[in-house]
Amino acid sequence: MATFRDFSVQKASAPAVMAVERAANTTAFDQTRAIHCNTDATYEVTFSGDSSSVTMDLKEGVTYPFSLINITDDSGSALSAGQITLLY
Repeated sequence: MATFRDFSVQKASAPAVMAVERAANTTAFDQTRAIHCNTDATYEVTFSGDSSSVTMDLKEGVTYPFSLINITDDSGSALSAGQITLLY
């Protein structure tokens, strides 16, 4: 597993260049560089490279450096408009 001292991890890091509001659906999306949480809630997140989701409590105002391919509410349903911003 890579650590923060690995050159490959540092070299792969790059700032986000585009922000898109998560659409109100459950469809997977292109892999993100990060996400920004606009609403405190429990979410089901699917990380890139994984096929199953995990439950996470995310806090409003925090940008998470997560490479995700899907995010829904904690029951697997679509999010409300504005809850999550996807950063590419």
